[in-house]
Amino acid sequence: MLDEHGNIKHRDPRYNLLHSALNWKHEHGYECIHDKVMQRQRRGGSKQTTVQSSDEPLYPLDNPGVPLVEDSIDSSRSHNYIDDDSSSDYSSDDDYSNSNDDLTPESVVLKKGNKLRGVGQTRPLVAIPRLPIRILFNTTYVYGRRDSFACHNISQLVFTSSGDSAATPQTQQCDGTGTQSSCFYLCQAQDLLTSDLSRLIEGYILPSINQVFSDMILVDRLDRLVFNAEVYKENGGECDYGIPIPESYTTYTGAIEGYDMVVWVTARPTVSNSTIAYAIPCNYPKSKSGVFGRPVGANINFNPIYFTRFVGSANTSFTFNEFIRVGIHEMTHALGFSSTFYNSYVYNNNPYTSVAIVTRTGSTPSGASYTYRKSAITSQAVVSFVQNHFNCKTLDYAELEDAGSTATAGSHWEKRMAGEEYMIGFVSPIAPITNLTLSLLQDTGWYSINSTEADALIWGKNTGCDFVDNCYSDTWNYQGYFCSRTGDLSCTATRMGKGICGIYSYSNSLPGQFQHFKSQNVGGQDYVSDYCPYYQIYDNVPNTYYCVDQDNQASANIRIFESYGVNSRCFEYNISSTKTGMACWEQRCNGTNVQIKIGSIWVQCDVPGAQMTVNGVNLICPQGFAECGGVPVPIKVQQYSASSSHMSLPSTRLPTMLLLLALALLYIAS
Repeated sequence: MLDEHGNIKHRDPRYNLLHSALNWKHEHGYECIHDKVMQRQRRGGSKQTTVQSSDEPLYPLDNPGVPLVEDSIDSSRSHNYIDDDSSSDYSSDDDYSNSNDDLTPESVVLKKGNKLRGVGQTRPLVAIPRLPIRILFNTTYVYGRRDSFACHNISQLVFTSSGDSAATPQTQQCDGTGTQSSCFYLCQAQDLLTSDLSRLIEGYILPSINQVFSDMILVDRLDRLVFNAEVYKENGGECDYGIPIPESYTTYTGAIEGYDMVVWVTARPTVSNSTIAYAIPCNYPKSKSGVFGRPVGANINFNPIYFTRFVGSANTSFTFNEFIRVGIHEMTHALGFSSTFYNSYVYNNNPYTSVAIVTRTGSTPSGASYTYRKSAITSQAVVSFVQNHFNCKTLDYAELEDAGSTATAGSHWEKRMAGEEYMIGFVSPIAPITNLTLSLLQDTGWYSINSTEADALIWGKNTGCDFVDNCYSDTWNYQGYFCSRTGDLSCTATRMGKGICGIYSYSNSLPGQFQHFKSQNVGGQDYVSDYCPYYQIYDNVPNTYYCVDQDNQASANIRIFESYGVNSRCFEYNISSTKTGMACWEQRCNGTNVQIKIGSIWVQCDVPGAQMTVNGVNLICPQGFAECGGVPVPIKVQQYSASSSHMSLPSTRLPTMLLLLALALLYIAS
């Protein structure tokens, strides 16, 4: 598993800039631009989706009768049933077709009646167990000078685009802000695609990403990976600009054998300096009605400016692993976590829409009513997960992000609900690959998942329905969540580190759904989390650290036996009869109870809030340790006062990652 080393506090001063809470886009903070890059895919506009304000469904159903939520998951979804009945009629208007005259009947993408069919030869009607996905990373364009859109020389100008545009006489030089649709990038030393960087990508980064997916995702194995000819033509025969797809891939005889997906790899500069990586699907089955199948071709791009610094190093730092997790995030989009595919997911072999517009109503702390609408995933496994995770059996959706640019909103989880999960729109310092996202991939109908390999989602665990509705002092009244005074210190909600409260007085009143205090213009600094005020870790703010980052051991308080590392978490202790402190100590679970190591002594917390003295330290047991399955205990939240919102804190950084040490050693050895 990758999460054991996946938590980091950034140390590079270039990334520790102060910026306004209202601009929580993180200039260096890695806002995902997936939907914006997807605009380059030329689909004739038939499947580009936007959030609607009408009462109509966001994504019309091809089959309105498909149930979105059921009490149990149909076991047939984990198998592929293929019919070899030559007398069957495959002439439905919804048939999947490669539109190729030279294909044999066996190689056409088939859909019998209203049942989705895969790519490749037909087989007898038998249940075929799904197997780990096999991804072929084509590294042709990261070697030599094959990619004319990569940097090969200092002061070279290369064209780059984040939209569906080409260079024109009016195309200007990139300004790095990301506001330009396309521009010419001026290459510097850190942008160069060197042979060492190529080896780093192929020898370490790609195997690390590949291992994550092969461990967690299973697919129907295909005899041959036949690309869809219609999608091939719509995209101009390219996976992305400058990356031609062999036309033979659209024929049975020329299709690739032994793989379930082909990913072309590039290392190009990007329009925005804050883009670490991006990935886009570029080929997939497509029915005559415009329903898509599982992506079989994609491109992933790594921005050299973020990876060049690691050439020749051991590549085990949290920063490096953070950037790899960004690659894992982007590859998840390529697998189908994308608004482009929401209405093409499959249930019982029928396409259905997995997303809906939900209407939220409520009252602000000052008594005003509000109503707003947003998109949410309503598919079966996702709903089952959030119901169990939050301990809220009436919850029938998982919200999608509505903050950030159009490149972010809609294809990520709502941060207020998902916390630090790796598929939120802005990469968080702790980015677990959890069963929330794996459930969505399962609900595509294209994949089965190995849920035992998933990381735990701790944020919001067992907090109940009120926690999900909105963040108020009486719904988020648990350790590390709701805070009311800027500068107050506390362990973060997931106990991954020592956090600080940030409250801000804005110049105008916040929308009703974002008002969490009686003062209508007061809110938390994190607008992506709907202005919810909670304890966070900030760069360049004293006394806020990640316990899981062993590099912070230099700041440990050895008098109380502090220990930073992958298994360390933040806990409280009594400094005096009137003052409480925070410390990082190693921990482990014993059932639903947590055991904490102080010095050489392990002690178990059996009672929430109990106090005990260990090695001279007066430990305060946590009020329900969610990581071990404990139920959080409500705490008293102090009231907000206007004098508590004057301090301005920098925005949170988005680092995180871990990677297998074994792979690192293999790379070094090579």
